[in-house]
Amino acid sequence: MEFSGTAREYMGIWIVNLILSVITIGIWTPWAKVRRLRYFYGNTRLADGHFDYLARPVRILAGRAFVVAVLCLYSLAAGVAPVLAGLLFYAMAAGLPWIINRSLVFNARVTVWRNVRFNFRPSFWPAALAYGVFPVLAALSLGLLIPVGSRIAARFYVNRHSLGRAAFVSDPPLRSFYAALGGAVLLGAAVMFAFAFVQALGLFLDGLLSSPNGSQGPAPGVVETGLEDFADPPAEDGAPGPWSVETLAEFLDPVLLVLLVFQIVPAVLLGSLFYRAAVRRLVLNSLVLEGGHRFRSTLSPLRVCWIAATNTLAVGATLGLAAPWAAVRMWRYQCACLSVIPGGPADTFVSENADAGSAFGSEFADIEGLEIGL
Repeated sequence: MEFSGTAREYMGIWIVNLILSVITIGIWTPWAKVRRLRYFYGNTRLADGHFDYLARPVRILAGRAFVVAVLCLYSLAAGVAPVLAGLLFYAMAAGLPWIINRSLVFNARVTVWRNVRFNFRPSFWPAALAYGVFPVLAALSLGLLIPVGSRIAARFYVNRHSLGRAAFVSDPPLRSFYAALGGAVLLGAAVMFAFAFVQALGLFLDGLLSSPNGSQGPAPGVVETGLEDFADPPAEDGAPGPWSVETLAEFLDPVLLVLLVFQIVPAVLLGSLFYRAAVRRLVLNSLVLEGGHRFRSTLSPLRVCWIAATNTLAVGATLGLAAPWAAVRMWRYQCACLSVIPGGPADTFVSENADAGSAFGSEFADIEGLEIGL
């Protein structure tokens, strides 16, 4: 799979989308979404055929407006009628499988390859099991059932998709999911160890700098580090200078506190990203499209984590201006790692004419941050 887009081209689309979304107070965001996906899909090619995104912005706007209205009604009810808010919450929770199905149907039917539409066959109870029951069981089992839930969700997502009338099938072994989880846990532990090492080193230096003798020298029994040689002497009134040992110690204290509180956050984020990338690779490597077409993924979970981490740093350092470059960089890598081993001619797929339906489910999933897919 090849991606021919560039960060410079996408920068123009991104800036226009950003400006118009701000000017219109968010009304332009459906058009921004369509323009963004059409650019990425249109520049992605496989077997001399490109992808396309056929969603109509007006439908997305209608679905998004309905979602916002429902959420506003819930927020209003939470303040004036808690009982009604509770009923709305349970109604949305009970309707979550339907929302997930409608989201997958809409996104599949507006995506095409070589003028052949993708499709998705919805089913309520498998969606409830995959995205409702097993996330709860995984939490109650302290993560031990995460691979089981991931396998059920992946099979539900993949095996109900089709390209035209040709169905996809993927059935990776459960042990591969547990191997992916093991790798994610090891990565998270390594990240926490690195933060803990930096924290311990900082505590060591903090203890040396905060010795009872201050800048006059190390305390009895404390090894001299040489840091005091670079420190400013106290002022005439006895106050520590801007680069005194006391000032350096005071600076280290909040830094160490931040490391202590937030060292688990990057570990969890990178671990979960590693796990999702590993699951994506193993599901794609067992994926078969009707007709004998097989898929091969060389995606490296560690490489994905590296790209995501450096993208985050670049976007933060440039106050968001590097976002187009980051998006293109990740998309290009994912495309370069996926290839198809054909089992026959690629021009025999027959498209099915099916209405995409409402965009309510898709927009609800986007707004609520629901992770649906690989």
